[in-house]
Amino acid sequence: MPHTGHHGWRENIFVGSSSVARSKSSAITLTTTHLRQVNMLRSLSIFTSLALSTLAASTNLTISFNTPGDAGCGAKDSSNALTFTTGSIPPSRQCFNIEELFRGNESQSQGSRIEHSAGSSEPYEAILWVVYKANQFRPGLNYSQISYLQRNTSSPEEGKDAARLFEVYSGRDCIASDSSDGSVHPWFGWTCQGPIDGSCSTVPYSVASFQVGSAWEINSRGGGQCWDAALKGAAAGRDRVAVNAAIVAILAAAITSLLL
Repeated sequence: MPHTGHHGWRENIFVGSSSVARSKSSAITLTTTHLRQVNMLRSLSIFTSLALSTLAASTNLTISFNTPGDAGCGAKDSSNALTFTTGSIPPSRQCFNIEELFRGNESQSQGSRIEHSAGSSEPYEAILWVVYKANQFRPGLNYSQISYLQRNTSSPEEGKDAARLFEVYSGRDCIASDSSDGSVHPWFGWTCQGPIDGSCSTVPYSVASFQVGSAWEINSRGGGQCWDAALKGAAAGRDRVAVNAAIVAILAAAITSLLL
């Protein structure tokens, strides 16, 4: 299930000179101090958007979504790629619905989410992001091709642990299901650093939502293996069980034929 903060979050979307704020919880009240902090974040976002104008910034997690078969795999030179980039490492996992994130008519916009931590009335910035080419979003297209770029500022090396977790889902709100037919699909996760020019993956469904968080919990587990487009979820487990059962059945049939 998606995790979007313990005590709700406030989302600020900045497009041009205007801003739109959405609250996940009605329990959040913005005081004058909080408003000043949000205004400071707005200035920071505008500054950050200029700093992030080069999408291949090695300090960021940069993701592009495109239709399968695109030669550029959603890279920055693709005219139809929907691109999300962030330099934040959110302390709690942040879920984004594709249709909501890219619903604007602007080619570039930036936003942030403000959360409240347990035992504190002061808000903090959970994540700050920039979106490119939202005006190219079309609800009916199959956004199953993913360009993934994440490199560490220190010790950048493909296949080694990255700072952020990235996951994609077939359903809204980071749920591994398709509400149109009730089917359950696997979800895919990344916690590894990719190649310097990014990697390309195609999943078996149009991505409806994705999640960003810290990769520490995954990468600190035993085994020392980070995720690289790793197949996860209940559906993935059922697929593996079905394959294993088929192998067992074949072996059993072969042994039986030898014994007869």
